[in-house]
Amino acid sequence: MTESMTVEERNRCITAFQQFSWLKNGKIRVKKLARVMRRAGFAPTDEELEKVFQSCRGQANITEKMFLILMEEYKSDLQITQDLHEAFRLFDESGEGYFTISKLRDLLIAGDETLTEEDVEALCSQADSNGDGKVCFSGKYYLSYSFTACLADLMQAM
Repeated sequence: MTESMTVEERNRCITAFQQFSWLKNGKIRVKKLARVMRRAGFAPTDEELEKVFQSCRGQANITEKMFLILMEEYKSDLQITQDLHEAFRLFDESGEGYFTISKLRDLLIAGDETLTEEDVEALCSQADSNGDGKVCFSGKYYLSYSFTACLADLMQAM
């Protein structure tokens, strides 16, 4: 896994974790995760917290090592979301909060010669799940990895 946290963020996570490990046994209760994350300087949304909780797979306690892995994933997800917002701002030239599927199709064809027509259509269908002909982005929606990776590649090509 690529390191997505800075040394300072990692140190804040360790300090926050240790402050909440009351028994000093190297573990914290999962139900304290939100407080520990906030103490470490993060401001997770309810949706982000739900994803972190799901990663704990029903465990009552987590270790410091697991907490650091969860925070790496959280930071990585934040970066992906920021990258997607940046991509949408680039593609949404009118600033209306969306761009058309036809524009996406043109970008995909021009930006990645390895995509087949079927790939392009599959990505366009994914991006336009409600069939209105628009690609909209809200932090509440998680696009597939393939679509996210494709947008990242298009941004680099620009």
